[in-house]
Amino acid sequence: MSDASPTAVSAGDRKPRPLRWPGNVLLLTVGFVVLPPLLPHAPGGTWFATESGIARAAAAGFVAAWISPESQPASLSEVVEYWAGFHVTKALLAAFLLGAGVGALQHTRSRSARTLHGTVVGFSVVALMANVQGASAPLASLASMLPSREAGGKNTQVLASMHAALTSPAPAWPRPLRALVEDFATYHWVLAGVGAAVATGLLYTAVRAIRQRQHFALLLHTGCVVALLLIVAANVATALEPVPALTAFLGGWS
Repeated sequence: MSDASPTAVSAGDRKPRPLRWPGNVLLLTVGFVVLPPLLPHAPGGTWFATESGIARAAAAGFVAAWISPESQPASLSEVVEYWAGFHVTKALLAAFLLGAGVGALQHTRSRSARTLHGTVVGFSVVALMANVQGASAPLASLASMLPSREAGGKNTQVLASMHAALTSPAPAWPRPLRALVEDFATYHWVLAGVGAAVATGLLYTAVRAIRQRQHFALLLHTGCVVALLLIVAANVATALEPVPALTAFLGGWS
C-alpha cells in the first residue's frame, strides 16, 4: 500500500478567488456610505445624525467662539472633534476601497468589469484625498458647511464680522479668526501634498503604460497628472496667502 498522501497546497500558493474582489468592493462601498455617520461620536456623546445637524452645530459653535474669543467653547470643540473623526473613518474606508478596487482590476479580464472597477479606483482616490484633507483641517472644512447669507441670524452676522476683521493687521485678529486662518492654510497645504503624491503615482503608471503601449491609459493618466498639478499649484498659492481666499469666501456673508 502506498504511503503517498495528496500534496498539501502551501498558503503562499493559494490565489484569491476572483469573485472575492467584487464582493469586497461592494461591501466597502456600502460601508463607506453607511458607517461613518454611525461610528465617530463626540467626547460628550453627541451624535450628529445628519449633515444639516452638523452644520447647525458648527454655526452655533462659531457664534459662541466669536462671542468668547479668549477660549474655544466646548460646543465648537465637540463638533470639530466629531468632524475630524468622521473624516478619519471615511479616509480609512476609502483606502481599503482603493485597495479592493486595484485588486479587482488585477483579477478581472472583462472590459466592462475593468471599466467599473477603474471607476471605483478613481472614486476611491478622490474620496481619500478629500477625507484626508477634512481630517487634517476640520475647522476649515466645517466653515464650508455654514449656512448661506440668506439664512440670516447671528451666524451670518458673525461671519460678516470675521470678513471685516480680516482687513485689519494680523496681530489684531481675534483668536477664533487666527485659528480659522491657520486651519484654512493647512486645509490647502494638505490637498497640495496629497495631490502631489497621487500625481507621482500616476506618473509611474503612465510610464508603465508607455512600456506596454497602452495609448488610452497613457492619455488618461497624463491628463489626470496635468489636472492634479494645476490643483497642487492653486492650493500651494492659496496656502501661502490664505487671507485673500478666506476673505473672498467670507465675503458671501458681508
